[in-house]
Amino acid sequence: LLSLDGIPSLTMANHIKLAILTFALCSQYAFSFQPFHQYRGPFSSTELWMGRKKKEKKLSYAERLQLHRERKAREQGLPPPGSVPTSSDKPGESTQELASKLIQAQRKSVDMLTFVKDRVDALPYPEILEALEKQSYVVVDDFLANEDVVTQLQNEAESLFTGGHMERNLADLGSGEYTVAIKGGEAQYPLCSRTIELVVSITKNMPARLEGMGLSGKNCIAAIRAADRKSRLAALGLVKDGALPDRPFEILADGDNDTRRVTLLYYPNAIEWDGDGGITVEANSVQVSSKRDRLVFLRSDKCSHRKDYFVGDDGRELACCIELDLVV
Repeated sequence: LLSLDGIPSLTMANHIKLAILTFALCSQYAFSFQPFHQYRGPFSSTELWMGRKKKEKKLSYAERLQLHRERKAREQGLPPPGSVPTSSDKPGESTQELASKLIQAQRKSVDMLTFVKDRVDALPYPEILEALEKQSYVVVDDFLANEDVVTQLQNEAESLFTGGHMERNLADLGSGEYTVAIKGGEAQYPLCSRTIELVVSITKNMPARLEGMGLSGKNCIAAIRAADRKSRLAALGLVKDGALPDRPFEILADGDNDTRRVTLLYYPNAIEWDGDGGITVEANSVQVSSKRDRLVFLRSDKCSHRKDYFVGDDGRELACCIELDLVV
């Protein structure tokens, strides 16, 4: 250390000048050894002296996702998307509570996928394959055998209809039927998560069990068909005699380029729906009703059948069917 007391002959002004000069030289010497002595940004003096850059605020996953969505929207010339929900969007909900909800949702999804896989694996495939070969259709009752799961599927189909997410079958107005394709994705998953998981698990696990058919375990065609009794009655008021002729029989796979091979019809209807709204197989005019928790297998390329109208009554206003085509 340099002591100014050891130089008594200097004036006070000279003392001050010498002190300033000494500090400048020492600072320059010390500064030359700092790791960030070159200018790299708007550091404060404390940050520069300590030799580290001030840490930037780390963005949350939701904030990073929002930035990604906004960038994609700009690239595609679309309007900015809505914000991604975060814990701050709901007053009183902490990050831990939000994380807990996400974990619970993930567990429910895994549970559903696993449950459906187990039910798919439990089916009697030798008998199913034999029946598909001989008569081109098979009926399996109590497919899921779980009232809670079936009710969730039923509620999702009804919510899609009441929420305006389905389109009316304009080619058959008198049926009162509406449909929506099951595609999954960020927009649709919250609306029918259990239904999407049902389709995904069946598509992944059933093709390998239907041996010899060459079915894809990755691709499928899926939709939900709903029938509203009020819409049907209103449309029938415009039809001569107030009735519709039966639909024609058809084989679903149309031509060599049609990749559908097995069509699955699953009915998560209320227990009261058992008598109409199913199908009629042309061979021997076999009628299969839309019984709750019933799964119907059809050979898409062989089974001639027709879909019967959901008629309903005062206690049966809305019915639905989940339709899934397994493809090659």
